[in-house]
Amino acid sequence: MTDARGNARLVGTLLSLSALVLFAAGGIAWAGWLPYRPGTARALAVAFAMVGVVDLAVACYFMVRYR
Repeated sequence: MTDARGNARLVGTLLSLSALVLFAAGGIAWAGWLPYRPGTARALAVAFAMVGVVDLAVACYFMVRYR
């Protein structure tokens, strides 16, 4: 049997890793390396960054709440 705290901490860790991937995708979009128009690439960069921030906030909640 596993501990519920360990599972929640694992969820927090996975969410923080996905936030890192989203920040990387936002950086790639911001640098203009995506095959889209500049306005679309900027919008994607902002969207990736915003979702990454929310994802990181939820990850911090899980990791702090279930130490």
